Amino acid sequence: MIFRFDDFELDTALRQLRRGPDVRALQPRAFAVLEYLVRHRDRVVPKEELLEKLWPDVVVTDASVQRAISVARTAIDDDGGTRIRTVQKHGYRFVAPVAAGEAAPPAPAARFRPRFVQSGDVHIAYHTLGEGALDLVIVTGWVFPMRAFFDHPELEAWMRELAALGRVILFDKRGTGLSDRVKALPTLEQRVDDLRAVLDAVGSKSAILAGVSEGGPLSLVYAATFPERVRGLLLAGAFARWAAAPDYPQGWTPQVVEGLRAYIANAWGKGETIRAIVGSRAQDPAVVAWAARAEQEGASPGAARDLLEMNLRIDVRPLLPAVSVPTVVVHNARDRVIAAENGRYLAAHIPGARLVESDGDDHVFFFQGHAAFRKALELLMSQAAQDRGSFLTTVLAVETGEGDVDRAALDAAAARFRGAPDGEALAWSFDGPQRAIGCAHAMLALLAAQGRPARAGVHCGEVARARGRLAGEGAEVARAIARAAAVDEVWVSRVVRDLVHGAPLAFAERDEVALAGNWSAAVLASVPPPEISER
Repeated sequence: MIFRFDDFELDTALRQLRRGPDVRALQPRAFAVLEYLVRHRDRVVPKEELLEKLWPDVVVTDASVQRAISVARTAIDDDGGTRIRTVQKHGYRFVAPVAAGEAAPPAPAARFRPRFVQSGDVHIAYHTLGEGALDLVIVTGWVFPMRAFFDHPELEAWMRELAALGRVILFDKRGTGLSDRVKALPTLEQRVDDLRAVLDAVGSKSAILAGVSEGGPLSLVYAATFPERVRGLLLAGAFARWAAAPDYPQGWTPQVVEGLRAYIANAWGKGETIRAIVGSRAQDPAVVAWAARAEQEGASPGAARDLLEMNLRIDVRPLLPAVSVPTVVVHNARDRVIAAENGRYLAAHIPGARLVESDGDDHVFFFQGHAAFRKALELLMSQAAQDRGSFLTTVLAVETGEGDVDRAALDAAAARFRGAPDGEALAWSFDGPQRAIGCAHAMLALLAAQGRPARAGVHCGEVARARGRLAGEGAEVARAIARAAAVDEVWVSRVVRDLVHGAPLAFAERDEVALAGNWSAAVLASVPPPEISER
């Protein structure tokens, strides 16, 4: 619907206020107030009604309503109350003459123009809309394709509303949507690389990541690894571990998993997995058709099966204390896909995280709970970035015994795997554990050719750089593992083993080794080394 008054147009489908060819920036709350007053222009609207209708799930004061009114008045050049009139002790009324009409839908090419960036040997599809200083990356869950955001008018309007805040960045994870299908299970490390490739392609230096459902763990790892590139982290309907475990009962039970496996094998394409995420709207005929298209475009049955198996191995609980960016967890209390206890766990274990829990059943906040989602965004936008001077990384430490080694040759080997050297010790930091393991094997082979027996340790944890050196518990654990390892062997911590599930790596058990911070090393990376991409 488009409402026209004077030379303004209020487009409710695109969530835009236009004057001629110019789009007027308008905050979501101010837009919502203006739209409500225009729709109910036949009467005075009490402030209490605005609070009840527009923000039913959050606490908003009278002062907030007054600010929204003030912002709306500024946007429509109403400095004398000629368009929005204040009726003392009653409320507000829109008094300018209005003509209403249906909006012509924008051409599909104008709505959705995907582009591609190469990450390794895989092409990742991405799309942006809106502009501004703020970048908001929507990291969707499991097999949900970004095209689906433009295949339903309510979702497209929601995307346009978010785009009013800044630039929205969408992408299809490898194996889903328009991105390349893959022959092997993707790892979290590869998906972090894909996200970085997309952000590099669009020139994003600092963004808010909105990790939705299974997009949450990916966003968590990226935020912990590259805090300098993350302005804030929003986790919506997310989790730290998908499958239930004795110490994590809120995950999916084996019975639920088997039910999903059977659906993928026998009925994939009907849209039931997509419908499940939208709660009370799941029986809406338009949503049923939309969900079927989204599921069909999201992945083939085989790809869906493979991605399910990968996701069942996700467990980022050990990394939560290393998240140093401002974080807000938003979860619906009646979420029937990922129980609310998952969101509460994230908020309790991420330092400084805030929990916004809404009384709804929309798992992903696409059709319901927009107010709670916006509140989480506004909290992140208003909170100054916290620089703790530390970051999550994978540390490789090497022990060679007495005597000098060819440090330049080792640094060159690390560079091939994107490793950065410690200023003094034989240690290097990597942005992914798989590359660190591959580099460790390459270094041991290099040292063996020089007649220098050596051992290596790999650990993923939080570190800091102090005068060029890697410091902190993450670095100390890696060094302790290296000291404990057998000659010509690469030992890794259990955290590393869990993070490389799906990678072409095999491990053999070793005795528990007591390390700093209650970490333990009990696995050995495969020998001879697997073929691991240096890039």
